[in-house]
Amino acid sequence: MNTTPLPRRTTRAAALASAALLLQCLVWLVLPDLNPYIDPHLAQIRTVLPLTAHTGLLAVLALAGTVCAGIAALRPEHTGAGQVVARAAPVLTLGLFAATASMHGLSLAGYVVAMTLPFAAIAAGIVAAVRVPRSRWPLSIALAVGIGVIVVFRDLIRTAFADNLTAFAEQGTPIWAMLLSFTTLALWVALTVRGLHDAPWATRATAWLVRHRRLVTVLAALGPLPYPLARLTWLTPWPIGLPEGATEAITAWGVMLSLGAWMGAILTLGLILPWGERLPRWLPRIGGRPVPPAAAIVPGSIVAGLLCLAAVPWTISFLQAPTGTFAPYFFLLPMGYWGVLLALAVWAYAGYRAQHRPTGTGADRTSLGGAPNGPADTMVR
Repeated sequence: MNTTPLPRRTTRAAALASAALLLQCLVWLVLPDLNPYIDPHLAQIRTVLPLTAHTGLLAVLALAGTVCAGIAALRPEHTGAGQVVARAAPVLTLGLFAATASMHGLSLAGYVVAMTLPFAAIAAGIVAAVRVPRSRWPLSIALAVGIGVIVVFRDLIRTAFADNLTAFAEQGTPIWAMLLSFTTLALWVALTVRGLHDAPWATRATAWLVRHRRLVTVLAALGPLPYPLARLTWLTPWPIGLPEGATEAITAWGVMLSLGAWMGAILTLGLILPWGERLPRWLPRIGGRPVPPAAAIVPGSIVAGLLCLAAVPWTISFLQAPTGTFAPYFFLLPMGYWGVLLALAVWAYAGYRAQHRPTGTGADRTSLGGAPNGPADTMVR
């Protein structure tokens, strides 16, 4: 059994999140009308489990997590407590995954990205245009086009934003329930990964993924592309997947949602490109510094987790739908493929960064054993 010490902060956070989830479930058992999971779309397992049974399952998992992580957090020096958590983590992770698998987490993330990405892209473009003279003209043209689109369609965009903000406010309870459940799941996933860190099979898998990380990452970057490419057809006379009777607002919002997929593909490639290891020099103050591994690993893992959670109901819908009716949508957004490949790409990135940590000399880098980098590291630059 692995005896690698578990991170204290993560263990404590898992105990607190599990306790909060347990308390929430107890409230729902007493006052079932407050339970947002009354809507079976919030968790795929609710289609086969009654509301009380689903709440009881979540409560049992949360209780087990609170006890296991709480003991380890209170007695960090006790090796046995850490081993209990390491053994319990995979079981709790699988249980929480099954109990919370739904499309809603990915949908919420997609809308948040769609509402913030255009403005973040404009801000980044302005900074790059000012600090990188050779890109000033193409970036200026792109910025002018982007700002022009926002100005021309400002009423449509304002209405879409207002409608979505209203929807977020009206669904505050389901959103809170999802955030708490997903946060608890994410913490137990982190403990599972740490507990299996030194397992022989995990070491071999990491070595294989690091060797093939470029192929794995490129395949992962291809995962989101069918979706935004199909959404671009909504601007042509031959739209793919556009609902019948769709208004201009639906068309515009559909195209905006596809921006997240484009960003996902670009950021995924960053796992094997130089700017995934060292920040671009045009960034003010932080340009040229090494990218903290967690800055890529944490968001990449979250997105991969949301995709895998969404892949369960997505796949079931595909299998249950009449032959051929759901297939185009299923393959335009291959969440199972994308989620698994993205998780493997992040795993490969984490293994690579662990083997090629920057030294205090700036550009010079050494492996964990202190040996200089080989040709593979030279190629990535």
